[in-house]
Amino acid sequence: MALAEWLRRKMKELGLSAKKVQERSGGTISDAYVLDIMRGKTKRPSVVKLHGLAKGFGIDPDEVIKIARGMEAEGGWTPQGLVDAMGKILASEDLTRAVKSLLRMKPEELRRAVKYLNRR
Repeated sequence: MALAEWLRRKMKELGLSAKKVQERSGGTISDAYVLDIMRGKTKRPSVVKLHGLAKGFGIDPDEVIKIARGMEAEGGWTPQGLVDAMGKILASEDLTRAVKSLLRMKPEELRRAVKYLNRR
């Protein structure tokens, strides 16, 4: 996943605006720079800016650096992303039931369910 796409998803997931990321980063990265990354205008931010993004998101800088380098964990998960997803599953009865249902499915049923979900 490209940094711009990851950034958009992460901001949506955390409910953060570019301005809020700037504030949470202590000014290490400006809201304009965040928007430039999101729009693809800035494709290779410096390590300092990547650390600013991490601080703005409250996550480990290594996660952001790996994404920027195009290195995702197997299956598209970063370690922190997986931890975050597990937390959401545990916090939501609906997600917990959905995951339990998916885990009980036979491989072909699971493929059909994933295909259906990805169409949305």
